[in-house]
Parts: sequence; structure tokens; C-alpha cells
Amino acid sequence: MDQLLEFINNHMLLSGLFASLLLALLVTEVMRMTGKSRFVSSAEAIRLINREDAAVIDVSASNDYQRNHIVGAINISPSQLSGSHPQLKKLQDKPLLVYCKTGQASYQAATKLAGAGSQPVYVLRGGLAQWLQDHNPVESA
Repeated sequence: MDQLLEFINNHMLLSGLFASLLLALLVTEVMRMTGKSRFVSSAEAIRLINREDAAVIDVSASNDYQRNHIVGAINISPSQLSGSHPQLKKLQDKPLLVYCKTGQASYQAATKLAGAGSQPVYVLRGGLAQWLQDHNPVESA
């Protein structure tokens, strides 16, 4: 214990950075666990699509969507994700599966959708990149 305190005292910047990163990680995990949207794997996403008739929303750029997307997905840019969007109004009663190219932007989009009253909202973990890596079907426009 004395060595730990001595290390912290000798390396204040490094110790402070570590504590900050640890706190940020904990906050992120708590927000993720208590949020209205939930991360799902490709297998869980397939189950949602097939058994619960989930609507699939691609929030990628339109050129990425044109290149390839999950079969049956609709492309809505994150700036258009509001309760008043005509395509989203039709999907209010369905579970929503949101994804993007790499999975980075889809969580914010899902949070926005959940805040607008769409529930339940699921996020594809890893995005389209993981979907392709798992050898799941895609289509191009």
C-alpha cells in the first residue's frame, strides 16, 4: 500500500489521467445500462427482424447506404430523426433496430429516437461492419 501511495505521489499526472479515464468508463457504462436503447449482436438483430418484425434504420451517409445495407433497411440521416419524420411515424409501434457503418453514430441516433418516444430501440453492436463480418445478407441500392 505504501508503494502505491508513493507511486501516485511521484506520478500525479499519470495517476490523475488514469482516474479520469476510469471515471469516464464507469459513467459511460452506467449510461449505457440505464438508457432506453440496448446494444444487440447480429444474431439478436436477426431474431428481432424475423420474430418481432423490427424496423431497420440505417443512419449512415446516403452514399454508404447506396453501396450496401441490411436487407429492408431504410436510410434516415441523424439530423432527420425526430418524431415528425413521415417514415418514423409509420414505425411507431414497431421495435427499431438502428445501425450505421461502424457502430459509432448509431447509439446517439438510438438515444434520440428513444427520447422522441419510439420504444423499444436497439443498436446493432459493431454496425454494418460487424454485420458483414458475421456473413449476414446485404443489398445495394
